Amino acid sequence: MAAVNGTLILVNDNGTAFAATTSATLNIEMDLPDSSTKDSGGWAEHILGQKSWSIDLDGIADFELNSGTVDVLVDFLINRTQATIEFEPQSGAFSAKGVSYTGTASLASVSLVAANEDTATLSGSFTGDGTLDRVAVS
Repeated sequence: MAAVNGTLILVNDNGTAFAATTSATLNIEMDLPDSSTKDSGGWAEHILGQKSWSIDLDGIADFELNSGTVDVLVDFLINRTQATIEFEPQSGAFSAKGVSYTGTASLASVSLVAANEDTATLSGSFTGDGTLDRVAVS
């Protein structure tokens, strides 16, 4: 297994990378509803429930109007629009085949932090709406 430099993984909206991000986390989860009974012998049992996904972003707050990350993210919330999110390797970043993950998502939250004498930062969280597709990258 070859290690991958996280800098080479980008989060895009319709092919345009979010500017000035410093980290991104793709979360894929499944509910596990309890199905324990008195016959379970004291052991917890569950069924396989609904799947969900989300992407969390962190970055440097770019306040450039209409193209900075802050403006783009805030517009998703204000305008109640969804994004076509892609969590994928940067073009040409890998010599071997890999995968990217893509789906439609809504921005659930965005936070701006402006600490004294420090770089202004942002964080945002997208929640997937429907399936997360795995696509081969060649």
